[in-house]
Amino acid sequence: RHNPRTAMAPSGSSGASGNISGILALISALGGLAAASLVFHALQSQKDTTDGAKSEEGTTKVHVGNTNSASASSSRHASSSPASPSYTLALIRHRRSVFPKQYTGDSISRTVIEEMLEAAIFAPSHKLTEAWRFVVFESEESRAELGKFMAEQYKSAQEAAGKEVLQAKYDKKLKNSAASSHVLAVVVDTDSPNPAWEEIASVSMAVQNMLLVAAAHNAGAYWSSGSVVGGGVKLDESTLPENCLTTIFNPAWKEILKLSDNQYCLGLVFVGKCKDGMKWPSGKREDISNKTDWR
Repeated sequence: RHNPRTAMAPSGSSGASGNISGILALISALGGLAAASLVFHALQSQKDTTDGAKSEEGTTKVHVGNTNSASASSSRHASSSPASPSYTLALIRHRRSVFPKQYTGDSISRTVIEEMLEAAIFAPSHKLTEAWRFVVFESEESRAELGKFMAEQYKSAQEAAGKEVLQAKYDKKLKNSAASSHVLAVVVDTDSPNPAWEEIASVSMAVQNMLLVAAAHNAGAYWSSGSVVGGGVKLDESTLPENCLTTIFNPAWKEILKLSDNQYCLGLVFVGKCKDGMKWPSGKREDISNKTDWR
């Protein structure tokens, strides 16, 4: 069983769904990131229970909110955070892109996918337009159809550009869908009073929430733009037409996903069970001081 652990990493997905599903009812009062961190906290609490850790009163340890003055906020709120800042940051640092070639091809519980989607809907949404839409490819047949579609899209794009069609890349499109347990198409609905770019930003934050929940389960997850963007498009504002979305996004996706005129596919989230013995990827980031200007 895949069990990539670090000192502060979440525990594996086995047995976790019971705890997580019990607390997901609370996330309507939380921000999207807090929802994912709540999942992490539940898993950490489950580990305490498994290890038989007891408090001085003889009850199982369950750490909720800030339990020391060093981590507590200076302001007072009606309700405390369900997870400490350290747990939240640990989960964020734990999240990594894990690619389909690292999946076993076995299925993961639908509950994991449902929890990812539940976390997604609590991303920030200006005017509560909730512009996210998702199409879930779960069955073997639907994922095979999706893989074939992407392979043919790659082939057509290469031929139209007069470039060689590489068999390895063609086959990779097929294998990625086959190796995944689920593939989720991420869609933005731009029929909104908000600017399109704002709705794209909102949906992107929803995807981050999804990836955090996947990381809490130690499930492999990878967000790919793949062939959803038309070939040769340059994001140069001086050359883009007024309705740049129509130009940027590949219209072929509208047919397979059954999208309306105002809906666009932003990418795919591949989710799968990690191979036994796989080393969980380490994160590499520049120090934030190099990218922050304090004023």
